[in-house]
Amino acid sequence: MPSRIALLLVVLTFMACSAPRPAPDSAAQAVDDIADRYYAWALETAPEQAYFAGIVLDRHDGLRNTSLSALAKQREAEDAFYAEIRAIDVASIEGTPQWVTYVLLRQELSSQIDRRVCRHELWDVNQMGGWHLAYPQIATLQPVATADQRDQALQRWSAYPALVEEATRNLRGGVAQGFTAPKAVVGRVISQLDGILELPVDESPYYSMAGRAGDATFAAELRRIVETEIYPALRAYRIYLEEEYRPAAREALTVTANP
Repeated sequence: MPSRIALLLVVLTFMACSAPRPAPDSAAQAVDDIADRYYAWALETAPEQAYFAGIVLDRHDGLRNTSLSALAKQREAEDAFYAEIRAIDVASIEGTPQWVTYVLLRQELSSQIDRRVCRHELWDVNQMGGWHLAYPQIATLQPVATADQRDQALQRWSAYPALVEEATRNLRGGVAQGFTAPKAVVGRVISQLDGILELPVDESPYYSMAGRAGDATFAAELRRIVETEIYPALRAYRIYLEEEYRPAAREALTVTANP
């Protein structure tokens, strides 16, 4: 999950804090406005990336929506942001802090749009930076110091199994359309999932919040979520990868979509 967009958010945060605001209705002000809205939209869409970018969130109960319908809406938003940034008179902001923001934001949006052809959402199996590795890290970073933060944590991790199930649905769609990850990569991800699932709940990163919270009621509810919701969802995903997905996965490092 750590990505270029997380780095871009750091830059936009810095620019927002350090750059003087120009007069309203100027091209520079327009860039600031687009950047501010994109920053807010990106964190609302995928709040998890904040943990890898050093960004402080107001709330810690959100999860990205990985459904294909949600992705379509996200792409509509990206297209709209891209159209806005392309309409800026860049010559009028050369040499200003907003020119840096403009270049970074336009490059990021252009790259996001260009990468759509890869249809990565349909074969998102990655042993290097996959979601199955990112979320255990997020669990260790989840704030639980206050009662409200603990309630937010329970809300987030209760919703996590649905994200895991959505991952299976997306992969099934990819198989149907001829988009799959390489068998070798799938095997490595299966091994990584085994490593996570072999851990007793007390040693699981998903349960690490309990030790930091010092709240017996929270710890009991979190244990229930890990034991009866998170681990079963991950096991079901692991079984799908082993029994259905790997046999259908490609041997080579190329993708050939069905006509």
